[in-house]
Amino acid sequence: MHHSQLARDLTAQNVVPVDADTTVLDGSEMVTLQPAGTIATHTLDLPAGQLNGAETTIFTTATITGLTVTSAGTSGVLGMPTTLAANASFVAKYSSVLGKWIRVG
Repeated sequence: MHHSQLARDLTAQNVVPVDADTTVLDGSEMVTLQPAGTIATHTLDLPAGQLNGAETTIFTTATITGLTVTSAGTSGVLGMPTTLAANASFVAKYSSVLGKWIRVG
């Protein structure tokens, strides 16, 4: 980090899923899913109407066998994973031009 840059905390959301859905809160830059064990199916709903270039990193501590990633109020998502291994993550970036969340990592 350059000396003139200021460090800041990420806006984080920690979730212990007990049902099949997680809604990512507006402005969350990091979402950590911490289920008690493997999840058979789970839906992750990304927020709508974000600023162009907004990014959210999703991390899970347990395997999610069937993952569905959606976005409320937008045209949808592109290239999202359909499963995640334990201790795996992905990054979603919002494109206001496309009106979609796109997997970029």
